[in-house]
Amino acid sequence: MARLEEITYEAGRHALAWKLKFSIDARELYRQLSPQAEADADNDKLSWLVEAGYGYQAIRDENTKTVRLMSRLSGVLGTLMIVQTFAWLAALAVE
Repeated sequence: MARLEEITYEAGRHALAWKLKFSIDARELYRQLSPQAEADADNDKLSWLVEAGYGYQAIRDENTKTVRLMSRLSGVLGTLMIVQTFAWLAALAVE
């Protein structure tokens, strides 16, 4: 089972790889979950790990909106490029 320090490290490492927010701030993750992880260590629980999982899920949900918007905009731009190409072809056919 991964320890809090390992999860924090991985979050920071992943933060370097993406421009969208596909990872969370490793320092903030550690700051938020450290007290809970220390308390859970005494009771042999891993509720802090659940909190980390929920944090990743919230970021994924936030990214879904951004990615969906970017996908739609790409589709619109592609369509506009096709329309523009046909307009140029029509203009050449008239001449």
